[in-house]
Amino acid sequence: MNAFINTKTNQYPYWLGDLLYDNPWYNVYQPLPDGVFPVVWVEAPDSPDAAHYYLPQPVEINGVWTVQWTIHDFTEEELQAQKDNLVANGGPGYLFDKESQTWYPSNPLVRRF
Repeated sequence: MNAFINTKTNQYPYWLGDLLYDNPWYNVYQPLPDGVFPVVWVEAPDSPDAAHYYLPQPVEINGVWTVQWTIHDFTEEELQAQKDNLVANGGPGYLFDKESQTWYPSNPLVRRF
């Protein structure tokens, strides 16, 4: 991934297209404009549970901008919206039990939660 950060505007991700739009005379063989730095991509950690999500945030470490992953909680409204969406549209490989209001694997060989 070739993303940049523009520290003058705090824009991240700042893509090459953004860079060229903001600096029409820029040539990719020139040094980057002031305030624009490449960001080293780091793969996301293992997926969190259903109540959390990760967001990439660039952090400067010893002069190198690197992605760090921060964990955030879904709000109760977001969790309810996810449940409503699953109920309305169904989940792949799962069946919904209306009485218990839970999903279970449609394949009986799959471990139940």
